[in-house]
Amino acid sequence: MSTSEVVLPVGANVPRSNARTAADLPIDTNAAHYVVVTTDGESATAAAEFADRLAPIPVIALDASAGTEALIEVLASARVGWRFALLGGDPGLSRCRAALRAAGVIDAEIVTAGPDPRVGGPRELFCAHCRAISSTDAPIGGETPCGGCGQRLVVYYHFSRRLHAYLGYRPDAEELR
Repeated sequence: MSTSEVVLPVGANVPRSNARTAADLPIDTNAAHYVVVTTDGESATAAAEFADRLAPIPVIALDASAGTEALIEVLASARVGWRFALLGGDPGLSRCRAALRAAGVIDAEIVTAGPDPRVGGPRELFCAHCRAISSTDAPIGGETPCGGCGQRLVVYYHFSRRLHAYLGYRPDAEELR
């Protein structure tokens, strides 16, 4: 086990990727359309290779490294039978998945290839105190300042599928009254 890897309690609620690489992503051959989204420049080649595997299914390729605006625009024309493949790293992967879920896309319509959530790296953090969502590199169980209120937060292993962010809380929260 690497020094940055965290052992999570049984039943921990963490995001799950379908695969670690694009070559391992499952393909729904009954899909009417695929939207292949990259969240960083490093995943563009893998996304192109995955898109080639999808033939003859129509594919829309999007680069969401600068934000989710293009994805939200495509969602306006999405129909039943569309599938979404997200490739890249966090926090872009989290933001894209949250945008899809907010638009009504269900988990069965989304496949992802991304980093192992148990390993430290960039992640989104929801502050239980000011409700801000900010990015952090702190590992699960570590501490980091909130991007909203500046309070010191523990990065808890609870993960919100709706917000696509980990829960952050003040380490002394139970002592405050």
